[in-house]
Amino acid sequence: FWSQLLIKNGNYITEKREEFIEFVNKDSNSVKSVKYSLEYDRSAISEGRLEQYKDEEVAAATTLVGPHRDDFIFKKANGIERDLSSFGSRGEQRMGILWLKMAELNFIEQAGPEINSGRPTLLLDDIFSELDHEHRDVVMELAKKQQTIITTADEHFIKDLKKLVIIKL
Repeated sequence: FWSQLLIKNGNYITEKREEFIEFVNKDSNSVKSVKYSLEYDRSAISEGRLEQYKDEEVAAATTLVGPHRDDFIFKKANGIERDLSSFGSRGEQRMGILWLKMAELNFIEQAGPEINSGRPTLLLDDIFSELDHEHRDVVMELAKKQQTIITTADEHFIKDLKKLVIIKL
């Protein structure tokens, strides 16, 4: 019973993730003329795979296959496509995440009014610390499009925002 339920729901999650990643890769997949892409490294779930890993799962006390074991690979293309986790600077990695956030906002916005009631609040945690001025400007332009909560250790990064409320902790 539990295996069938896990397979059914796991396949549904995988299908929806694949739809989202397809959208993300077709959506505006560049930030300041840098092309990004997202690769889905899925852990397929089936009766055969559950049976194959049964003994290891008992020993590990967890299910070893399925969508909870999926991974995503961020890639940046400037002539040659490369994995950002291995070959990207911290700033490049942050811009890859920002690209994904921009695509998520577009995905939700395009879902229509029956699913959403507007752009969601964007949360950005210390995004400025390793970005150059040009990329900080990209973040600031995005922040103006919806309610945005930004954490930063340096207030001068956010001084140009209108309707700004600063909470010091």
